[in-house]
Amino acid sequence: MLSMTVAMHSVQSALRLKPAFTDAWNNIASALVQKGLIPQAIDCYAAALRINPRLVRALIGVCVTRPASSPHH
Repeated sequence: MLSMTVAMHSVQSALRLKPAFTDAWNNIASALVQKGLIPQAIDCYAAALRINPRLVRALIGVCVTRPASSPHH
């Protein structure tokens, strides 16, 4: 199994080649959530949604992640 750092590097390389690759944005967001980097994850989900506003995985990611970033949660 690849380490998260190697996997993140691979996904970031994919984005350099194809910035509109929504799956890559979504995968980075998921990895950032696992690292506890919620604001950065939301930014990546938002990038995926700017490309494809109907990307269900990113919509779910934002909905699940936003409450975690709320100070009242």
